[in-house]
Amino acid sequence: MCLFYISTASRISPERWQPFVVDDDLGCYSYYLPHSSTDAVISSSRLDEWFTALHPNNYTSEPTGHAWTDASYENRVLSRNTAWSASLNNDDSDGERCTCEYGYSDTWQPLIRSTKMLTVLRDITSVIKTIVGGSGAEGHDGFNSVNLNYYPMGGGVGYHADDEFLFDGLNQSIRIVSLSLCARNHDGGHDGERLFQVKGKLNNETGNGEVRCEEGGTISEITLKHGDIVTMEDF
Repeated sequence: MCLFYISTASRISPERWQPFVVDDDLGCYSYYLPHSSTDAVISSSRLDEWFTALHPNNYTSEPTGHAWTDASYENRVLSRNTAWSASLNNDDSDGERCTCEYGYSDTWQPLIRSTKMLTVLRDITSVIKTIVGGSGAEGHDGFNSVNLNYYPMGGGVGYHADDEFLFDGLNQSIRIVSLSLCARNHDGGHDGERLFQVKGKLNNETGNGEVRCEEGGTISEITLKHGDIVTMEDF
């Protein structure tokens, strides 16, 4: 499971962060913060509580579209579940929340309406804001939205560009902060680690809007584990 927070705040200061992608020519940056660097702020038990509290099995009684929704591609339902919310400030009432929905490919995500899920997300968001803001990010003004993906074992998503019109990332600098939450296996360890890859994108796309990656381009990859955080900035 991963949570993607979107912000228009300026680029993070990489003091505690490990560089993953640094391309000054293209203005592309990504930094990695392993859980071992934040365990004083987020304990493993708290991460486990978050994973359990957000698991889709806890929301089967919610009305359709109030929590998790199915992701689809070319009219085919995928194994991945997804959810979306905007404006997660603790002082937001439902009447004051941003009402923008989020669409990509042929998946359309309404706002999360589950009070239970929003309560968990606000708790997570307040902690992640402390970690990211505490790293020295200049002009940090909080996150404006969060997109969640739940991947079953063996699930994933292919190369894609987060260039939807809603974020306007082609015309302004944006920062995406991703938190990974993973299930425990029968031995008590975590077996939900995921491979995260970044590759250069061509300026053109295929006829169906699918992103085309550079042939023979350099692939940067990292294995993200329970509680690890990675940023994607100015892409």
